[in-house]
Amino acid sequence: ATLDSLPPKERAAITLWALEGYTAEEIAEILGCRASTARVYLFKARQKIKALLEKQHV
Repeated sequence: ATLDSLPPKERAAITLWALEGYTAEEIAEILGCRASTARVYLFKARQKIKALLEKQHV
């Protein structure tokens, strides 16, 4: 449910990073963006996941 609440690019980036082990550079290539943009997607996704988990008191 937490991942479903993320925008598609952030969801893809965090899934590729956390579950598949891809680097930001590899994620950028897959998503068709710059590595810096991929890192922003990862940062935002981690922030949103953290906030959602804190809200649920996990």
